[in-house]
Amino acid sequence: MNGTLSRETNKGRRAIAFTLVELLVVIAVIAMLMAILLPALRKARQLAQRVRCGSNLRQLAIGWRLYVEDNDGCFPARDTNAELYYGGWRGDKDVGDRYFNRTMRLDPNLPGPHEAEVFHCPGDHGGMPGAWLRRKVFFRIGTSYVTNIFLIGAKRFSFPGWYSPMTADTTALEEQVNDRLNSINSHNLGNHSQLLLMGDYGWLNQWKPTDVLTDEERQIAEWHGRPDYHYMAFLDGHAAYLEIIRGIWVADEYTILPWKDLYPLARIVQGE
Repeated sequence: MNGTLSRETNKGRRAIAFTLVELLVVIAVIAMLMAILLPALRKARQLAQRVRCGSNLRQLAIGWRLYVEDNDGCFPARDTNAELYYGGWRGDKDVGDRYFNRTMRLDPNLPGPHEAEVFHCPGDHGGMPGAWLRRKVFFRIGTSYVTNIFLIGAKRFSFPGWYSPMTADTTALEEQVNDRLNSINSHNLGNHSQLLLMGDYGWLNQWKPTDVLTDEERQIAEWHGRPDYHYMAFLDGHAAYLEIIRGIWVADEYTILPWKDLYPLARIVQGE
């Protein structure tokens, strides 16, 4: 009696168990579904990161408008690396007072990253040259976003290292820019809705006329999934995800150069 019952139980167990072929079919179906869904999930994640990045940049752009309005249209006193160390937290390199934090109602000497999330792009996975390539820019310099150096940046602009060889037109444009940098004022600039104010760190690579990055460096510096595309804020306060064309300062959708009367000279330097 017990032997018969045991045989019947074993038969029942065999009846509900997967065969090897069935198990392989199930694994194949799961693998196929993952292959279909993962790219969609990756795109959804990138889109969510872009939305958050755009929100950060709009807040920062509004902050800059408040800053210049409170200072009679003037941008901050120009200083070396001001385009990198204007605001955010201390990062790996403590450079002291980050004056723009006051406009954003933050401690100008933030010791940690938690209160500086508006300066943190969620797609930031590095891209600074040298040993810091794979370290998040936010943790290295305290912010993921770099300003337009013609608005907030060093006291002087220099072409050498970016353009070679130097031409008479290049030299003339450099001189014209440096004559105007220290007196720049938002009241006498070009179209604010076209003038770039700041963007994610990788957009700096597009200023150079030729790509000097390795394939690995280029991939790391592209934070939002499309080569040469970056999230950017404009001086009028809006943000957009757009292509920054290599070596082009004055384009249909944007300009890096603040002075409209210099556009023709810039286009000559660009080779147009």
